Amino acid sequence: MKKVISIALLMLSSFVFGKEVEIPNARIEISDPWYVVADDDTPSVHIKHPELDTELVIFVENLGHAPDPKTLERMIEIHTYHKREIKSVSLGQFSGYFIPFELDDRCHANWNMISGNYILLVGYQSNCNDVQYGIGSSIIESLVPIQP
Repeated sequence: MKKVISIALLMLSSFVFGKEVEIPNARIEISDPWYVVADDDTPSVHIKHPELDTELVIFVENLGHAPDPKTLERMIEIHTYHKREIKSVSLGQFSGYFIPFELDDRCHANWNMISGNYILLVGYQSNCNDVQYGIGSSIIESLVPIQP
């Protein structure tokens, strides 16, 4: 009976809390039905939903030193040029900028963030009828850098 209860609790915690997934330089937590697809050409990963036309691309890099304080400002210059809304955010261990925008009839968002020696870039795109920016925020909050 204990074994059945333990298995049921394990299944319930996976459904409610998601599953921990290791990606290059970090661990993240995602919930079903989201899944991770590795990018063989870069150290980024794609997180997709089988029923929604939605995708996240995550890149985490340990620079080996604290980034130059101007790094994030340089990264958002293109968004400033296009007069996009830029919000300062802190999520989990990271702080930086959240930039939502529309492009080619799609809704997008970028999170450009740093924490210690780590730089985090997250790109989001979705059909504008299915926008769920919260999934990006939730994954960033769960992200734990892996020390080399």
